[in-house]
Amino acid sequence: GALGLISVTVIGVASTAPGYSLAAGIGGIAGEVGNKIPIIMILAFIPMFFIAKAYEKLNSADPDCGTIFTWMTRAVGPRSGFITGWGVIIADLLIMPNLAGISGSYLFKLFGAHGLAESTYWTVLLGAIFIAAMTYVCVVGIELNAKMQVAFLATEIIVLFIFAATAFFRIYTEDIKGSVKPSLSWFNPFDGNLTMSAAVGGVLVAVFAYWGWDTAVAVNEETKDSNKTPGRAAILSTLILLATYVFVSMGAQSFGGAGQLAENADADFNGDAFSAVGEAVFGSSTIGRIMEGLLIISILSSAAASCQTTILPASRSMLSMGSHGALPSKFGSINLRRFTPAYSTIY
Repeated sequence: GALGLISVTVIGVASTAPGYSLAAGIGGIAGEVGNKIPIIMILAFIPMFFIAKAYEKLNSADPDCGTIFTWMTRAVGPRSGFITGWGVIIADLLIMPNLAGISGSYLFKLFGAHGLAESTYWTVLLGAIFIAAMTYVCVVGIELNAKMQVAFLATEIIVLFIFAATAFFRIYTEDIKGSVKPSLSWFNPFDGNLTMSAAVGGVLVAVFAYWGWDTAVAVNEETKDSNKTPGRAAILSTLILLATYVFVSMGAQSFGGAGQLAENADADFNGDAFSAVGEAVFGSSTIGRIMEGLLIISILSSAAASCQTTILPASRSMLSMGSHGALPSKFGSINLRRFTPAYSTIY
């Protein structure tokens, strides 16, 4: 009963790291589909929405923090459930260091230390410190976790919308070289030279941008009205992400053109398509440099928030697996002072 609908929704949205996901993925999408980024974001949303709806129904029937580990075990069998549970844990363990490394890199960039930002040693070291700090927060309590996520997400979403709004304002009030005014054709997959293979490639990259909202369901046993609230939060999370991705991607594409975004594509999701566009959108004035710094902060907070919330589903999956005998029983223990799965969170 520690979390309400708003808190769980914030956790779900923050887990996807919308700022980082856009910065890392929008260039790759542009490289595949050109100026069709908005419709690709919508097409990628459709399967995610149905998956969220399925999670809502499954959670309503069985609100277990193990989510698909528990549901797969009971619906198909223990072997399938065990493999599925490990799939969640491994995915989280793979993405967490990447997000922590991005946080470290952007923290250096924020203070102008670009040499350190490009150093593997220093970004890994600072990333490890980020993981330790986020782990501590997760052990202390879910309430502190939620409060931090509200701060992280508010910063991130506000700056992203200011970025897009500024881009729209400038292209309609100034003659910006390379800019393109929004067009309905951007929402028509059959208008233009968009091939099926390009569309599929774009959707696959866009799906990456939506991944992570399932954390809203992983904290189901810590929410009020646990059989309803997490499922509703999951659906709300996907809808908020859709609105954010379509609006912000339209702003970036309008100002710099799909070509400029594609030039910053990175197959390893370590690129930053917003760097060049953000600098151009906000300009070189004092306010512009402040806003550019805030854009860096939004991506930094995005990666840090996602790193923190990536710990939640992994630890809850391990808690459930320990409770059901799929892992040593110690992983199923709860810290009686903090009321968190401290053992599975740390180890």
